Amino acid sequence: MITERVYEALFILDSDAYGRNQEGVSGQIAANIELLGGEVLVNRVWEERRLAYPIKGQRRGTYWLTYFKIDTAKIKELNRLFQISDSILRFIFVRIPPKLVDPILEHARSGGVVRTTEIADSDAEPQTANVLPAMEG
Repeated sequence: MITERVYEALFILDSDAYGRNQEGVSGQIAANIELLGGEVLVNRVWEERRLAYPIKGQRRGTYWLTYFKIDTAKIKELNRLFQISDSILRFIFVRIPPKLVDPILEHARSGGVVRTTEIADSDAEPQTANVLPAMEG
């Protein structure tokens, strides 16, 4: 039985690697999702900023936001693919509750950033999202 869900993924990319090869580094995210039969819904840079502490020797990171749909059975393998990437410093996946998918995707496509208060104020049933641990490093 195939169960597809929509996920939000936030990546912290190595800013040096991203600066040298923007298409290659960001394209790797979509390529890995599509390799496992997923569909990328939104895939864009969010911002670059100074990190609170160095990660893999890097003091700056480029934050990349991706929304995608994939079979839940493939998440573990997708997690592994991103863990072995040199250009990805950290990442996290969050399952989006079905009632919130359309408004969140619309907001993400417009270039806005969804704040937790916007989600908390919605009239959707409270749900706990599945959060996979980010890679250690």
